[in-house]
Amino acid sequence: MLDQQFFNAPEFKDYLTSTFVMIHADRENELGRSLFEKFAIRSTPTVLLLNADGEEVDRVVGYGPPAAEYRTALEKACTGDQTLLALRTAHRENPGDLLTTARLARKYETQYRAGEMAPLVQALIDGGEASAAITLPYGEDNADVSALEYAAFMQLFEKPELIQNTLAEYPESVMTGTAYGRLERLMRREATRDEYFGVAEALLEDRPDDPALLAAFIRASARTGQQTERAVELADHLTSLESYEPDSHLNPEMARLYVKAGMEDKALAVYGEAYIAPHMDDSQMLNGYAWFWALEEKNLDHALAAITRAVELDPQDDNLLDTMSMVQWMMGDHEAAIATEEKALEMTGGQNTDYQERIQKIRDDMNRAATGDNAQ
Repeated sequence: MLDQQFFNAPEFKDYLTSTFVMIHADRENELGRSLFEKFAIRSTPTVLLLNADGEEVDRVVGYGPPAAEYRTALEKACTGDQTLLALRTAHRENPGDLLTTARLARKYETQYRAGEMAPLVQALIDGGEASAAITLPYGEDNADVSALEYAAFMQLFEKPELIQNTLAEYPESVMTGTAYGRLERLMRREATRDEYFGVAEALLEDRPDDPALLAAFIRASARTGQQTERAVELADHLTSLESYEPDSHLNPEMARLYVKAGMEDKALAVYGEAYIAPHMDDSQMLNGYAWFWALEEKNLDHALAAITRAVELDPQDDNLLDTMSMVQWMMGDHEAAIATEEKALEMTGGQNTDYQERIQKIRDDMNRAATGDNAQ
């Protein structure tokens, strides 16, 4: 999506060619592997900005439309005193400056570099009252958070056992979502699953109506298959709250949970036709919706209608055709599924191995259906 909407978009061509010398790299080639290793790139898409000396000026991790806002993010990452290079330089020259320490920690956080963030967080905690007197903007509303409070939540990446204590100390913090996010990851990890589902239950005793905490439990259960009965109970409770608002990330997880529990009617209630109706002009929302139901092999007629609308909105997006093929396949229309997947493959110049493999799988399934052989 980033290439299609930004790097290959004609309206940004002059800006890109006049500002950057661009190199595209991925893990499939030697250059890409060396860059991923040297700069510890952990997620994609990542745009790495280097100066003429090969120093990292900054990086922009992830992408979300509109593309014009992404250009703004790139511009900010190139200049000013808040770039990664500028903050590193300032911190190296004056490591005792807690404001710079906090800003650099925040920069590492936004780039998912927990290891590099950890010593800075510890320095802020050691700063005590001095750190408490410094504020950082945090969250969508840029609320002021003290550097000490910020550090308390950030240390949970290294010391998750402090989750309950941190939430007790800062019960109304705008950063509670950070604690819940860490909690959810630990609930999903097999080695820590039982312990942190227990932590979540303990937190729910004091916060039974906290939507973010309920959501963390529900998502973890939906992804792991653990605590399904309890998660269904919590999902029912969450949707009954006045504060509940449908969420494009949570509602599919609740639907997955309900499907696993054999409650298709509830799955459709939270992630069915009524949910997607307001988003009929959002091709990516429609795509996610159709792909979800294709994997579940349910609600396929409406999934097909959704992805058909998405393709009408964005006919040059091969990912949408891939999803349409998947829905057609699950509906048993093998010939249509193959034709659609071949069109998606053609859009990529015949190079997408995932599409090639899917075409073969659909052909194999069609042959099994023709011979009456249902063995997988």
